[in-house]
Amino acid sequence: MKKLGFIFLPVWVAFAGIMTACNDTYSPEVDMIRIEGVSWACNVSTSYAIFGSSSESEELLEVTLPASAGDLLYMIKDDLQFYYRYNQENGTLLSVSFDTLNAVSVYLNGNLEYMELSGPSSMEAFSQLSDPEFEQLSTIYIQGPVSDDQLMVLKKHETRLSGKGLVVEGGAGSDSFHEILSIFRPTFLVIDDLGVLPDPEDGSCVSKLELLWVDSNIPALTKLANCCSNLESLIVASWEPKPGELLPLSGLKKLQSITIAESELTTLESIEFPKSLRKLHLISCDTLSDISGLGDLQNLKHL
Repeated sequence: MKKLGFIFLPVWVAFAGIMTACNDTYSPEVDMIRIEGVSWACNVSTSYAIFGSSSESEELLEVTLPASAGDLLYMIKDDLQFYYRYNQENGTLLSVSFDTLNAVSVYLNGNLEYMELSGPSSMEAFSQLSDPEFEQLSTIYIQGPVSDDQLMVLKKHETRLSGKGLVVEGGAGSDSFHEILSIFRPTFLVIDDLGVLPDPEDGSCVSKLELLWVDSNIPALTKLANCCSNLESLIVASWEPKPGELLPLSGLKKLQSITIAESELTTLESIEFPKSLRKLHLISCDTLSDISGLGDLQNLKHL
């Protein structure tokens, strides 16, 4: 995924924004987590890359960030990156370390959490993972396009990969994308702006999807999202709505959180919101002028 542009702002500013609520009786559980080993981090679910936390020292890398269970966090150290969906079971003190031998691997509290597959050496390292390492591994980053040989390796470990998080760069527009989805059946999916996103031929390959982050392509997103019956969180970036364009999400009965970032959205009437929606994050949507649709969101508690 392309590196996010970011602005260094005090973390308390982000925290204040997260705790702003439409209903004072609603108090989402927000943890202040301390992350060691990264120079910058942001909570993509709540603040995209507008608010973030940076390390005050180059020698002692440590950031503090607010997050709720299931939020998608993005971290960097030098030119290395790490996507992590916050799990309260891992605690609020997170120790992150990077290993770049053969494959970029990220360890969280000593356990293998994330791995990048971008060439022959990384695929070989992936194939040599032990059973405990496969069990620890939560997220795979794939640099596309994916070759037939790489697909064969992934298929060999299909049972171990099912339900992992998946980040795809440069491969979602290829013929292999559906096969990748079928192998992973991911719980969260991050895909960059790739033009035409293919329709899943079998909706079951995204039936486990709980979080989806995609850029720009609303027609393709609509086709994909309609297959995601378990989707809880949706992040849409760089959306420039065309006249009359509609994002129909009303059929997603479990969708609780929507993040719209860096969009030229002018009216909320461009979105068909589900009745289940509880959180709406509108970030750097400078052209938004009509928010009259908020009155229809009876279960919305956090804006």
